[in-house]
Amino acid sequence: MGIGLLSNGSVVVGEHINNRVSIFDSRGNFVRHVGVGQLSNPRHLFVDSDDNILMADYSNSCIQVFKSDGSLVKTIGAGQVSGPSDVCIDLDGRILVSEAATDRISIF
Repeated sequence: MGIGLLSNGSVVVGEHINNRVSIFDSRGNFVRHVGVGQLSNPRHLFVDSDDNILMADYSNSCIQVFKSDGSLVKTIGAGQVSGPSDVCIDLDGRILVSEAATDRISIF
């Protein structure tokens, strides 16, 4: 669930069933997995202007932010969101999170 593009043209794909994110180069060749062992039922994702991957991590009830090299940058909303299903960043740089479990939108 979810797809995004890195600035170099690589494609970022969220894999809900496999609990990970996969990155493919612009020709479709596999590059790496991201979030293996860290994500639980990931939903949609968003790639920011710095090529960070924001992942709505449904069962862990947070947004996990990864660099495109796979390293974890930070976790957002832990203890504050419930069942996040989508994430994006608005023009003012705020992170918006839709929560399926509570039918609300949280802003960070």
